[in-house]
Amino acid sequence: MQSLGWYRNRLLSMQPGEIAWRVSNLVRDKVDRALLARRQKSLARLPSTAQHPTSVDRTQSANPSLIPPTSAQPPLAATWRDNVVAEADDILQHRIRLLGSRRVDVGTPIRWNHEHNKDAPTPTIYSGDIDYRDYDETGDCKWVWELNRHHHLVVLGRAYRLSGDAKYAHEVITQILSWMDACEFGTGMNWRSPLELSIRLINWTYALEMIEPAGVVNDKTRRRIDACVYQHLWDISRKYSRFSSANNHLIGEAAGVYVATCRFPHLPNATAWRDEARRILAEEIVNQIDGDGVHKELATGYHLFVLQFFMAAYVAGTRSSDAFSTEFASRLFSMCDYLAALSAAGPMPSFNDCDDGYVLDLGGERGDPRPWIHIGNTLRRRVFRQNPEMERSVQCGHSAADRDREAAYWLIGEIDCDVGIARTQTLESKRFDDAGIFLLQCGHAGSTDAISATVDVGPLGFKSIAAHGHADALSITLRAFGVEFLIDPGTYDYFTHAEWRDYFRTTRAHNTIEIDGQDQSEMLGKFIWGRRANASCITWQAHANGARLVAEHDGYARLADPVVHRRTVELDASANVLRIDDALSGGASHNGALHFHFAPECRVELTGDRTIRATRDKGAVELTLPDNTNVSLIRGETSPILGWCSRAYHEKQPITTVRAAFDFDGSAFLKTTVHICKT
Repeated sequence: MQSLGWYRNRLLSMQPGEIAWRVSNLVRDKVDRALLARRQKSLARLPSTAQHPTSVDRTQSANPSLIPPTSAQPPLAATWRDNVVAEADDILQHRIRLLGSRRVDVGTPIRWNHEHNKDAPTPTIYSGDIDYRDYDETGDCKWVWELNRHHHLVVLGRAYRLSGDAKYAHEVITQILSWMDACEFGTGMNWRSPLELSIRLINWTYALEMIEPAGVVNDKTRRRIDACVYQHLWDISRKYSRFSSANNHLIGEAAGVYVATCRFPHLPNATAWRDEARRILAEEIVNQIDGDGVHKELATGYHLFVLQFFMAAYVAGTRSSDAFSTEFASRLFSMCDYLAALSAAGPMPSFNDCDDGYVLDLGGERGDPRPWIHIGNTLRRRVFRQNPEMERSVQCGHSAADRDREAAYWLIGEIDCDVGIARTQTLESKRFDDAGIFLLQCGHAGSTDAISATVDVGPLGFKSIAAHGHADALSITLRAFGVEFLIDPGTYDYFTHAEWRDYFRTTRAHNTIEIDGQDQSEMLGKFIWGRRANASCITWQAHANGARLVAEHDGYARLADPVVHRRTVELDASANVLRIDDALSGGASHNGALHFHFAPECRVELTGDRTIRATRDKGAVELTLPDNTNVSLIRGETSPILGWCSRAYHEKQPITTVRAAFDFDGSAFLKTTVHICKT
């Protein structure tokens, strides 16, 4: 049960139209609860006219397979087979990778209604009565839902296609039937969120496509699966997210309906649901993706998540003779360009929340943007061949490696296009205006001379609650020699550990300045922000030798004595120096703290009163901190929390954080110099 304060803050974030909509949802839930038993019976069987086509029928219909035909054996099959079979064999033993790299024994039979991190059962009552935010009631809902998204069924499908062993195909069907037995329509956590239903539908669609040639689905099973798919579609289409909740959830919900109706066009109302989902996707790629191709939640993890939804829908539409517009494609490819720009100098930096969410496991590392950049650029070449007037340069942060090509094979059936860029391509400084993301860069992509700094001058987040935002205005990240030095520490948790959820969103958890121990923006809940910092660019100059940015934010204007923070960041490639000048203007006495968080691989030491050296295998950086500060190195502290990073959901590790504390009266000027040094 959420606190009264949470409900108050949530209501204050809504306009009257949203309040009315949510009240209508409460009424709908009461009706659904009363009619649950009747609907479970009526939706369990489809009309006899809803006949699922056979595999022969489908090859001759207007709705062909969404994946490459079995006859098209990929040239890298042997390489991929070894990896996927090893993982599939673990899945046969019900040891399934959930959230990060940890494999969990989910039981035999599989405990679908279970929180496997807490090791506790979850409620199986009417789903609308379950408060998934209440840890005492449900555990961490992420741990429940991750298993029930059924990503691992696609892994089994890939293993069948690459090995030819039908045991993997049989396991797909066994697990789907087991899930349906345990998760009756409308009950339990697994019917609670339309987004979860949609992700499960996409994975069912691809897994069933992959195992179709095995002939393991008899007519009775096919009819039962059809009925359950229909239940999913019926439920999602009634509960599309709206208003402040219409973020990545709405995109995911529509993508799930669209992809599933492309494969199951024979289901009642499938055409109408597909048309509605297509309309939503076409609207939301404009509403939620800015002109530079950046998702407006401004979280790189969610950007990749949303890209996968759009990509799956785009490909499904193309294969089903229901192609999306060239404008849709252009915005989609711009999303890939943004990821390519972020990842050209090394591992993609993280901004704002990330919960490790993904849509399909088609090979490659989860959370790695490179396979999706490769898919986007390959698709773009196809579109340009048909629309030469749209042609533009193909971008990619890395050459496509074998591991990146598997996802392209399963999704679009093409792996032989070289859409990478040469290691000698010069890195250019870039600005993404709407997102407020600035890249100050020099050197060459993929080379040890690459230097890339990012500065966040963007909004806190999306819509009225900015749910996935962090208080990180003017925060910096730094990569050099192709590796990370200054990092964004990540997210770690949503629902289980409130104090850690708060910490990873604080100003002190980012590479910027904290004033009077306050955050730049005001937290009102786990996913609610109140008064927030507004950041703006004052000056931007990009040139061959780097770039110079002047920006400021007003997050501390809410203090009794308002303070404005202006930051100047300049990359000088000729000297391999990054200069950070911070100016604070107020009218009274304050205390401040400048923080720098180093990647866990860095060996960090204090080499002078205000000099820090951070070393990695290929090089080092030296920070010279402002004269008027008291410098300390902090690692893995818990009271207060400081010196941590999270590379995966519910995984955290100590890092070295530099804290430079200072006092000022009215105004202050702090000068930090970062020297990039080869070892």
